[in-house]
Amino acid sequence: MKLFVAIAKKEALEVARDIKYRHILVSYFYIKKRQMLEMIRSMTGEHEFFLDSGAYSAKTIGAKITTMELTAFIKANPALFKIYAGLDDITSYEITQTNQRKMEADGLAPLITFHYGEPLAVLGDYTKKYDFIALGGGVGRTKTEKIKWLDTLYANVLSRCPEKKIHMFGIHDPDILSRYPFYSADASSDSLMASNGWVIVNGKVMQYKDIPSRQRTGIGLSVLAKNHDSEISLKDREKERYRVLLMKKQQLEIYITQLWEKKGIVWKD
Repeated sequence: MKLFVAIAKKEALEVARDIKYRHILVSYFYIKKRQMLEMIRSMTGEHEFFLDSGAYSAKTIGAKITTMELTAFIKANPALFKIYAGLDDITSYEITQTNQRKMEADGLAPLITFHYGEPLAVLGDYTKKYDFIALGGGVGRTKTEKIKWLDTLYANVLSRCPEKKIHMFGIHDPDILSRYPFYSADASSDSLMASNGWVIVNGKVMQYKDIPSRQRTGIGLSVLAKNHDSEISLKDREKERYRVLLMKKQQLEIYITQLWEKKGIVWKD
């Protein structure tokens, strides 16, 4: 299973490059405004990039992305993105489908997204037309709600077509990744945690400042000691936190992939 990390900042991309984290999701909404494209171009040999439209992020601040500009961007950078998502609309599957048809008419093959709350028949139609489908709209839902929804999808639709590749947007929960045979999944949680000073200690999420000083080396966090060094910039402290989190994510990707291989699920590109 491929675990893509969603990255919106150049500094985070630098960390992923330096530790050779292979699977990276970037949003058109963010990278069109930032100086990240040249770095992405330099990394395509050792890294696999997934382009999301960023439509939801844009909508939250009143911005708008069109199929025309997204299509133009993808066509202008044909070698950069192995996977790219269509311009979906979380409030309307009809709009998602209309946008999909526009991009397909322009010669592209974007990944279509089925959202939380949409009719099962829509997903059934997607499985008849596409070999690769994304699931989205779960961000903000409780873990119980996500599992109930995914159980329903697999019981009624996806279990009937196990050869279809499924990408799960916004989920890196190990319990969920272990429960469903996704081809890939992405999340921005590591970047958000690093930005807000959070780390994982023995499986528990906490802020570095809240870890008792006597434990900071005993539990393997000596590499994070500089997070309290005022002579080191806040940006460098954040990058160090992100590096540690991404190295843990690399371990999770290996574990989940091997878990599904033991169950006979092996995805081949």
